Amino acid sequence: GKPAAPTGLTKVGSGCCHTYGDFSWNPVPGAEKYEVLMDGQVGCLTDHSAQFNAPATTGRVQPGVGLCLGSQYNVTIRAYANGLGCEPSPAIRISL
Repeated sequence: GKPAAPTGLTKVGSGCCHTYGDFSWNPVPGAEKYEVLMDGQVGCLTDHSAQFNAPATTGRVQPGVGLCLGSQYNVTIRAYANGLGCEPSPAIRISL
């Protein structure tokens, strides 16, 4: 079946240049990888995601362009197992 949504998603750091967000989360049994999605809300209104192979429980979202310090994002995480993505976690609102 599909894995559960990871819990405990937290911004653990941010900075520039290129602008990035660092996140941590709780592991999900059976997960093969995790995907963190940053949905732009205020400021830079571009969305960015990054995938991290299990057993990682931290990761950096750092596209070459598009994230901006001072912008706000709704951030979610989902786990994948057997090629299937679970429902995303509840969003957390962060500022970079």
